[in-house]
Amino acid sequence: MDVQIFYMLAFLVGIFLLLYLNDQLHKRFGIASEYTRKLAHFSATGSTLTFPLLFTSHWYPFVLALVFFLILLLSMNTKYLKSIHEIDRYSAGSFLLPPAIYLPFLFSVKAGDPFFFILPTLILAVSDPLAGLAGYIFREGNPKIVLFSRQLNKTIYGSSTFFVSAFVLSLIALSVNTHHLGGDTLMAALFVASATTVTEMLSPGGTDNITVPAMTILVLSLYRL
Repeated sequence: MDVQIFYMLAFLVGIFLLLYLNDQLHKRFGIASEYTRKLAHFSATGSTLTFPLLFTSHWYPFVLALVFFLILLLSMNTKYLKSIHEIDRYSAGSFLLPPAIYLPFLFSVKAGDPFFFILPTLILAVSDPLAGLAGYIFREGNPKIVLFSRQLNKTIYGSSTFFVSAFVLSLIALSVNTHHLGGDTLMAALFVASATTVTEMLSPGGTDNITVPAMTILVLSLYRL
């Protein structure tokens, strides 16, 4: 058996186990779906950071993304995966997560540089759920952001958390990737954090799962010109 097929099958088993355990946390222990949803987001996305080490072809992650997407789609409006679907707002974020992981990987393979996958995925795995948790936990005294007289569905604490975490992640990742920490690295990290924070603020209904990785790749592409 091709070792990459083995890795893909192992990830499929892992996805099923993750979704099952996540649902048990929600059903048996009464953990709010806002928390279990973020936990699943962090765990599933974070685990894919191993993709550049495991897969040389993008087709294996494509199959994983397709299966994950179908599981989420078929479980909608059923008794299954309430730990992800049972939220009091509309969000397409869970359905957009599989392509949000696959497309940066495809880009990185075509570009011949795994960093185009690693940094977008890091920000997606860590900054996005942290921002959501900050906005949810500190609901009291946490005003919505107003931009050009328009109130956004984002909060001060949430967006601030996103910016700080994205900046720290970008600075560490860029420093490790370039083996250099200087003013140019600092500015690049600041640019990535600022651009992705604004993108996350302006992306409605969970679409930030797609737009944030896309913006990260765009900034990295401009930075490397």
